[in-house]
Amino acid sequence: MSHFLNTGSMPTRRGALGRIAAASLAAGVPGLHAQQPAATADWPKKPIQMLVGFPPGGLNDLAARALSQSMGKTLGTTFIVVPLQGAGGVIALQKLLQAPADGYTLLYTPSPTLLARPYQMSLRISHRDLTPIANVATSYPTISVKKAHRWQSFKDFQAEALANPGKIAYSTPGVGGLPHIAMENVAAQLGMKLNHVPFQGMPQATLAALSDQLDIAVGDMPHPDLRPLAVTGDERVPFWPGVPAMRELGVSSTMVARFSVVGPKGLPDAIVKAAATACQASLTDPIFQKYMRDNLLQPTYWGPAELAASWNAEEPLYRGLIDRLDLKGK
Repeated sequence: MSHFLNTGSMPTRRGALGRIAAASLAAGVPGLHAQQPAATADWPKKPIQMLVGFPPGGLNDLAARALSQSMGKTLGTTFIVVPLQGAGGVIALQKLLQAPADGYTLLYTPSPTLLARPYQMSLRISHRDLTPIANVATSYPTISVKKAHRWQSFKDFQAEALANPGKIAYSTPGVGGLPHIAMENVAAQLGMKLNHVPFQGMPQATLAALSDQLDIAVGDMPHPDLRPLAVTGDERVPFWPGVPAMRELGVSSTMVARFSVVGPKGLPDAIVKAAATACQASLTDPIFQKYMRDNLLQPTYWGPAELAASWNAEEPLYRGLIDRLDLKGK
């Protein structure tokens, strides 16, 4: 997923990567932490690979490192983060599908990689080919305008869009990504017809709104010179308490990115339980908490059953929008 970092108020990716990597090395040194009850009698007995489908130093990679460090403390082992970028995370997903179900290869992934990308690419890959372990965080795409924009609320934007079908444009970091699909979901449910203008990343999409090339930027982390009108989730979020969520604006089916740890199909129940316990414990770890605060992620723990239920519920919405938007092969 594409994010825009405000490096004036948040750690740089390079600086955060250095701190997390250093801490991860420390976490892997014998004697620096005690093994906790989450580990099973037979697992883990060696380092665990955590696959990530996005570039080294990016937000998904940094999140996986922070999470892996915390899980390593709980499980009494070392995690090796392996970035395998490409195809919106699908390269790493395919690698996981080839791994043995022994608990030594896991994947940290956003939900669109599982629910949207394989379908867009016409691949015979499903979330049912995986073992859900735990959801740890949620990201909320925001619908934002320049601070000086005439619209003071989402309702102002909605009224103008309904009165002028097809005349209002919005930017996203690319075709077929969550910001694009989430915005089209909002438009469809509220009866709006909008023009989508994709860019190669969130910085360019943000610049388009700041320079008045178009009205709205939709993405995961807005620039400080943008003003959020709404978030695409069910509920308001702590970092923008005054910004309404979609459900209160009349959108019944909402879309967000859920960040989860998954394993190969057939992962033994004891390993799933131990890994899920380690994920849950990470939400109280100061390093992982700081990472989430710095990057506007909402801590959200769901166990295996809840995570599987969310996939089953959200998959038809993704597929329906992909078909309607003719995004297959794009």
